[in-house]
Amino acid sequence: MTTAGRASATAFAPASVGNVAVGFDILGHSVAALGDRVRAHRTVQKGVSIRAIRGQIAAVGRELERVIVAAETENQKTDAVLASFDVVQKDVAQIAAGNDQIGTSAEAILASMKDVAQSARQIASVAEEASSASAQAAAAARQQATGAEDLAAAIEEIASLAETIQRRNG
Repeated sequence: MTTAGRASATAFAPASVGNVAVGFDILGHSVAALGDRVRAHRTVQKGVSIRAIRGQIAAVGRELERVIVAAETENQKTDAVLASFDVVQKDVAQIAAGNDQIGTSAEAILASMKDVAQSARQIASVAEEASSASAQAAAAARQQATGAEDLAAAIEEIASLAETIQRRNG
């Protein structure tokens, strides 16, 4: 950088990060806190002479340590999240197993209920048959009672006739 009438000039070039991803060699960004400062002085001598090179090694080292600490912290957070995902995955597996057991039990209950319904239908059928048989038995009992009454009346009549015959004969 040359400036007319000045004995020196200073320029700052920020550090940059390039090659952000494969195929993006032209994509990069600057790191504001880091960079190079160049100061040029006019001299009467021809040519360029370098008096000192003072880098920002210490600043880069501090920044690198800060980045490493931040990265380690993020790694720990990521590990904690992954551990939580493992717990959630195990919980989901347990829930799925419980759901499977519930499904199996529900199917067994349904099968039992079908058996109970079939048994109830059989009991109802037997009860109808028993009711019919009971009605038939009651009808037969009524017929027997009528027959017994008729027989009793006939026996009384025979006894009465026998008494009458015995009185006449005797």
